[in-house]
Amino acid sequence: MFVHELIHQGKPDAMAIIDHKRRITYKDLQEAVRACRNRLYAAGVRQGDRVGIFSRNSAEYVYAYMAIASLGAISVPINFQLSNREIAYIIKDAGIRNLMTYEPLNLVDAIAQLRCDIRVTQHDIRVCGQPKAGIEDAPEPSGGFDEHYPCVIIYTSGTTGNPKGAVLSHRNLIANAEQMEMLHCKSEHNVLCVLPMYHCFGWTCSVLYPLYCGATIVILDAFTPKETISVIRQEKVTDLYIVPSICSLLTKLASKEDMASLRLVVSGGTTLPLKIEQDFMNKFGVDICEGYGLSETAPVVTMNPPGRAKVGSCGIVVKGSTGNWSMQPVTRFRKASPASSSSRARTSCSATGICRMPPKTPCAAAGSIPAT
Repeated sequence: MFVHELIHQGKPDAMAIIDHKRRITYKDLQEAVRACRNRLYAAGVRQGDRVGIFSRNSAEYVYAYMAIASLGAISVPINFQLSNREIAYIIKDAGIRNLMTYEPLNLVDAIAQLRCDIRVTQHDIRVCGQPKAGIEDAPEPSGGFDEHYPCVIIYTSGTTGNPKGAVLSHRNLIANAEQMEMLHCKSEHNVLCVLPMYHCFGWTCSVLYPLYCGATIVILDAFTPKETISVIRQEKVTDLYIVPSICSLLTKLASKEDMASLRLVVSGGTTLPLKIEQDFMNKFGVDICEGYGLSETAPVVTMNPPGRAKVGSCGIVVKGSTGNWSMQPVTRFRKASPASSSSRARTSCSATGICRMPPKTPCAAAGSIPAT
């Protein structure tokens, strides 16, 4: 399965996305993605091209990502909080020549300072899902395009200076969605996407996995306590993927009635303090399934199974993952010492390589792809 085929998982008349007041069915989603891919192809985007996405959470973000994937091009999500200098570095490193953005960016000086003459065409992501007259349907990708073809380059800072681009294939992302089946998402569930879509945790867990299940994605473009609590209650959100700071604020400001629709809460991104976890569970009567992952594994590596969550643990290794792991005596998960040459994780969702760079350490990345 390819990532863009996820938009066909739900019934045509079933709700795919709720974006504030907009209600978008799976049929609407498919039509918007088709319109976006035709726009991009007409603008010159071709198989293998790297296309940046610089935007807050929105339905249009999903349209753009899926359209890019369907053309055999490669998405490069960019943190919208980065400076122009940081954005320019990613553009140069990934070889981006087309950028989907919700507002024009003045990157001329920043790119020039990198002694780079790359020219970037910016496209208004806000209209990407609207049909455009006078353009033909884009063709399907040509030979060599299979599930192992690169789908996305996720930039992660790591510990060695400039951010590195982890290259993930269609198979990597689909495999991680399949591995999350232990969370039992169903088509009737409403999954809140409040974590940023440019981050692999928010994207895989709050977008790809719900689509894989034919469920509904409820989108918020940013976290504000009042709006988030209101949306959880009004839209009867069942599945919630958050970070510890959001968990803490919900515990302080929400009532038990506000959270009554929740069946699943997953925390990731950083270690969940025991007090925050216990306070949340005591107030709302819902377990928190803490997990662990990294960009290079698309990202989920471990997860607490619902109904068997262990306080203070980030859970068991998901199906299909192998590696040299160890457990501390009480609850905390840790990876084996980096000093050990056998310390590595291998999963069916492990990155295929690092953009422009050969691997320097014994990790999941097995190769590299050059910038165009």
